[in-house]
Amino acid sequence: MKKTIIALMAASTCAMGADLVAEWGNFSNLTSTVGNYSLTTSCSVSDGVLSVTHSTNAAAATIDLTSAGLTMDSGITVSLTLSNLDIVGSNDNNPAAIFGLATTGKDNAFIAGFDDNSTLNSSQYALAYDGSGSKVSPNRMTATPAPTGDTPVTITLTIADTAVNYYLNGNSIGSATLNISGNDWTAETITTLSLGSWPGSSANSRSSAKFYNLAVYSGAMSASEVAALVPEPTTATLSLLALAGLAARRRRK
Repeated sequence: MKKTIIALMAASTCAMGADLVAEWGNFSNLTSTVGNYSLTTSCSVSDGVLSVTHSTNAAAATIDLTSAGLTMDSGITVSLTLSNLDIVGSNDNNPAAIFGLATTGKDNAFIAGFDDNSTLNSSQYALAYDGSGSKVSPNRMTATPAPTGDTPVTITLTIADTAVNYYLNGNSIGSATLNISGNDWTAETITTLSLGSWPGSSANSRSSAKFYNLAVYSGAMSASEVAALVPEPTTATLSLLALAGLAARRRRK
């Protein structure tokens, strides 16, 4: 039994090529369990779940990452789990943000989000860069499953310079290229990560959602590393069986 549990633990803590910078296993404590970073929010937290709601265009939940020294140029991975996404407003160019990044030179540098697009008559995961979805090619990804229901989904973005990879529950749903025109913000220090909006004020690019956890890594993870962030159903089942067996053994003693 001990060997089984040790093996399961080893499988769930495989080494990653990217370094973990900040992590919230839940939001009961607004200071990250890894790294000295704090989440500033006016929104409610219940049982470790952060419910982000917006009454204005300004960001309602933000993290100051300036001291981490992260840039999109050198690579970053953001992974979070959320549910009950509700788009505030509508915009055929920019998606409603799941999360956003600001840099030293740009309040609205990058967002990943979900879009109800009337022009395309569809709802899809989407990206926007430098304040516009038109500066990402392609900027919309497959739509299912949408994070609008009660079932949490894990969204992971890897960014390396202008290359972006979008993952849903550990599976790739698309890749995109940032179309740089004018100033290149990718080499600048990432100053802020926001949840549910652009870091700077931006109308029609907001969302409300329940957030369960968040992790930020320096470096862009590979597809296999991203997949390892989401436990396989079989692994989770084996873990529960192992724990149940251990509890039964203790009762017999």
